[in-house]
Amino acid sequence: MLAVVFQVRGLDTRQPALNVLLWQRALDPEQGKWSLPGGRLDDDEDLTSSVRRQLAEKVDLRELAHLEQLAVFSDPHRVPGVRTIASTFLGLVPSPSTPTLPPDTRWHPV
Repeated sequence: MLAVVFQVRGLDTRQPALNVLLWQRALDPEQGKWSLPGGRLDDDEDLTSSVRRQLAEKVDLRELAHLEQLAVFSDPHRVPGVRTIASTFLGLVPSPSTPTLPPDTRWHPV
């Protein structure tokens, strides 16, 4: 499960800009690289509940103005190792909102 979360930031300045939320991976082989937030689907949840849980637990993001499923990536050779199917979601954070993020999570200009 991956979430692409956007927010227009800088509304109090003259040049607001679209930003995407990224978090730093904690484990090898991609440790330290910026990535879309996400995680695994639990046995007892649907996709939308899972992405909301992932955003709340991993990057402490609980307020979304919009959330929709974008695409599913299922190519058997997409990543090395065990086949991994990724469902992606688009999330929008309301512009006046200023969520508190953990130290490994940051807004990046698009």
